[in-house]
Amino acid sequence: MAKINIYFEDLSEEAQQEVVKELEEELSGEIHDAWDLNPQIDFETTKQEMIDDYINTHNFANEFII
Repeated sequence: MAKINIYFEDLSEEAQQEVVKELEEELSGEIHDAWDLNPQIDFETTKQEMIDDYINTHNFANEFII
């Protein structure tokens, strides 16, 4: 029996992009609110920073036992 931990970084590029796309939709309101508060920052930068922050603060291992 082996235990394997898989993190976001371990996912394929395609799977990571799917997660990012879902987060764009899920965090859309919060992203727009943050940008409204700081319009001098590029919208894409705001979006990317918020998504990166979400991933970094919610990135936990999924443990698989095989």
